[in-house]
Amino acid sequence: MAETAVKHGIKNEKIGMVVSTAMQKTIAVEVSRRVPHPLYKRIIGKRKKFYAHDEEGRAKVGDVVRII
Repeated sequence: MAETAVKHGIKNEKIGMVVSTAMQKTIAVEVSRRVPHPLYKRIIGKRKKFYAHDEEGRAKVGDVVRII
């Protein structure tokens, strides 16, 4: 199982901006992406917030981070 993950790379990887560091050892990361609208085919922006573990508390608001 681990060998196939190495061969194909990490698929569940996202790059986003830190929007909150108010929690202890946890940061909120907002990931933005641009997708075509299903019906009208116009490009629209979508964003989602993910929570990530930050043991040392080094991330600051506005930093661009990669979460896996």
